[in-house]
Amino acid sequence: MSPLHLPIPVWFPDSDVTFRSTDGVLFKIHRINLDTHSGAFPPPEFASTEFGCSATEVVDLTEDARTLELLFQFIYPWRQPTLLDTPFEALDALAEAAEKYQIFSAMNICRVRMKDTLPEHPVQVMNYAARHSYFEILDAAAPLTISLPAADVLRSLSGQFIVPYVPWRNVLTSGCRCAPLGHRGGYDLCVNWTRICAVILANFGGQVASLRRLETVFVNEAVSGVSCKSSLCSQGLHLWRQRVEQEVKAIPPMRAFLAQSA
Repeated sequence: MSPLHLPIPVWFPDSDVTFRSTDGVLFKIHRINLDTHSGAFPPPEFASTEFGCSATEVVDLTEDARTLELLFQFIYPWRQPTLLDTPFEALDALAEAAEKYQIFSAMNICRVRMKDTLPEHPVQVMNYAARHSYFEILDAAAPLTISLPAADVLRSLSGQFIVPYVPWRNVLTSGCRCAPLGHRGGYDLCVNWTRICAVILANFGGQVASLRRLETVFVNEAVSGVSCKSSLCSQGLHLWRQRVEQEVKAIPPMRAFLAQSA
């Protein structure tokens, strides 16, 4: 973050509640601002007696100073951060804190910025969207994960989202395994079609990521080097690609699989 975009220090001598971050930084806040801008203070892990402490006592929160410094910008009547230059790790932590404490103005801008980070960080964004029911972001992020190794995605997913993700990815994978039996020119089966199918299936490689680059699967030198003299091979390839595209479009979005597992 450049010096011109540093957050305003959240430390008021006349505060009536003091929070401490996990790395030991104190934030002196006005309770009335929390009451008017948050739907979840005190957080569930705090007993009401603990949150009702005096201004001289300190309440420990589970977020670091960088996250709280940004979060508390959104409970005061000043120009709020745009988060345009915020590193993804900081944005992700802020988005989770905003949802946890229901700082509504922060929730909204975080939702916008998290989606804006795509196509980068698709797994983290998918996790965030699934946790907080932002289905339009979920459906945008999920297809971007198919270019990543399945094992890496599953290691990064929150446990409860593995169950819907696996069948969704398996349905996509099935699009890489189908091939027409052949095409006919007159009464004779084209002798080159089997070779063409072998090239196409090799291009698919059984990888769902190939569904995002069909132009390289069906149109390349290896394919064009094996064809029949008529236009039937080209027609067959066109119909095959068309069928794959239709099957992919017919697959329900990720939100449907999430709803089924709920």
